[in-house]
Amino acid sequence: MLRSMREGAKSPIMKAFLIFLAGGFALWGIGDITSGSFGAGSKAVSAGDKSISTTEAAIEFDRARRNLAPGLSIGEALQTPIMDEVMGALARKVLFSAEADRLGLTVTREMQTKAIRDERAFQDEFGSFAEGRFLQTLQQLGYSEEDYLTRLTETLERDQIMGAVSAAALYPFYAAKTLAAYQLEERAIAYQSFAVDASAVAAPSDAVLSSYYSENQSSYDAPLLRQFDAIILDPEQLEADITISDAALQDSFELRRDEFITPETRRLSQMVFDSQQAAEDALSDLSSGKEFAIVAADRLGWTTDDIALGTLRQDALASDLADAAFAANEGDVVGPIETAFGFHILAVDEVIAGGDASFADVKDALAATLRAEQALDLVYERANALEDELGSGASLSEAASAVGATVTSLAPIDANGLTIDGTASDDDIASDSNFLAIAWDLQEDEISVLGETGEATFFVMQLLSETEPTSRPLAEVKDRVIADYQLETAIKAAKTEADAALASGQIGENAETATIQRSGIGLDHPAANLMATNAFGIDTNEFVIVETGEDALLIQVTDIISASDEQTDALARQLTSSLARTIQSDWQAAMALSLSEDFDLTMNQEAVRTLLVGAVQ
Repeated sequence: MLRSMREGAKSPIMKAFLIFLAGGFALWGIGDITSGSFGAGSKAVSAGDKSISTTEAAIEFDRARRNLAPGLSIGEALQTPIMDEVMGALARKVLFSAEADRLGLTVTREMQTKAIRDERAFQDEFGSFAEGRFLQTLQQLGYSEEDYLTRLTETLERDQIMGAVSAAALYPFYAAKTLAAYQLEERAIAYQSFAVDASAVAAPSDAVLSSYYSENQSSYDAPLLRQFDAIILDPEQLEADITISDAALQDSFELRRDEFITPETRRLSQMVFDSQQAAEDALSDLSSGKEFAIVAADRLGWTTDDIALGTLRQDALASDLADAAFAANEGDVVGPIETAFGFHILAVDEVIAGGDASFADVKDALAATLRAEQALDLVYERANALEDELGSGASLSEAASAVGATVTSLAPIDANGLTIDGTASDDDIASDSNFLAIAWDLQEDEISVLGETGEATFFVMQLLSETEPTSRPLAEVKDRVIADYQLETAIKAAKTEADAALASGQIGENAETATIQRSGIGLDHPAANLMATNAFGIDTNEFVIVETGEDALLIQVTDIISASDEQTDALARQLTSSLARTIQSDWQAAMALSLSEDFDLTMNQEAVRTLLVGAVQ
């Protein structure tokens, strides 16, 4: 298999993405759990009487791809660990649903309403539930209200199961408060900059230069260098050779027509009442000629921001609301309509017609998309063929010729991918961590295994030679030595100025001031983090000098600002909750493992992959 299948999770970017992906599943839940109405061969996940079909699993995989990694095609996403994460989340959902049935758990409308109103993502800046935010969030995630309520029910069932075993998963509040106070502390500083100007330093005499070189000679030694020949398969380079016919573009346009349709949307306002009678009374006010915003203010104390639902598609609303809102004309008021949130009255403020892009409108963009997709398919095809050629004993040049590629000679590099002078190589691939790991594990004349960068670029290399570390004469590195001498002299001059200011015990009249956090927030300076680290290491009215290479900074702490008790308590509560969720997540994983044995969990990931690959083709 390709290395991407074996080591896809090693990329730092992918790890960060998967952390976010897992967090999204934890919040929203995934999968429509059925009662086993699908045949055994069509089940992606099953546990007890609960199951998820391969079609549903494939849809959830594609939803995750589109929402969280829209730049990846289905084929690319299948080369990453996304499928493992999706299937794991689906398995947990099935297991907890099966356990909820066994325990006879129920979820009431009151429980749903409370959970939604307590969710911070749906609250305004005053901590009140804002249905506009709720609907906009669901729309961004691709869920309707009904979808979300189904998933919320599953989450509440799971929480009831876990509540009995995780209630004690609390982080000590006093410890969280100490940490919060530390994080929230700020410092007021004054600082003066003394510029480092290497251009103002004259070139040294030969004697001075020779002396400086002798003192720092080891800094100019040539490192251990390796030189390689490589075959590099880059999809972007292949795109230039791909031509898409008009007929193929037209066929693709017809196949993807739904992607180019803009659905009708409506800008809506609403009021929500706890009782039908209150809603009827408000509707009477509107019928008598009062404006919608005035009735909302009089009856509910709502502002114009409170009544604004935003501009929404029909599938972003619960079915009853959607049917009423999209059956009405612009300017109409409809209701009362009952949902889990209460009794709604809607006003259709504006109808925004949908549209259907023409072939001419999207032809160029579609051609670029198809070229990229075909280039990606081609690079994987050639990578597999290259791996087969090398496996049969072909030389690097023979393998390159067989797959229509070329052999590239790379400039000598050290173990960090740098040149003999310590600068970045002109060969971009030399900076890739996977390339370097393979390159420095080879023996001379050995051909490497097929490797892959994080951008679907494949490579194979052969170690041609290795040059041992060696001293370099002054004549060979003279320009570097002069530049280093001038920079070091300029830094010393700036430091001398800063020392003189420090000796006077005062910051100059042109000093700047700022109030900063430990992270450097509050400072508009390239060395903000370094400045903050040093400032938080001294006390009030003390000074410190920080050298950045660009300037020397004299910094004085003028005040230490502690957070208020309210701020500290608020952050401590967040930290306590966050740490408790982390502990509960571990317990939930342990519970799922136990349930997988009770309910004979089975998973069929390959069936989902097969369905998705068919969709790609």
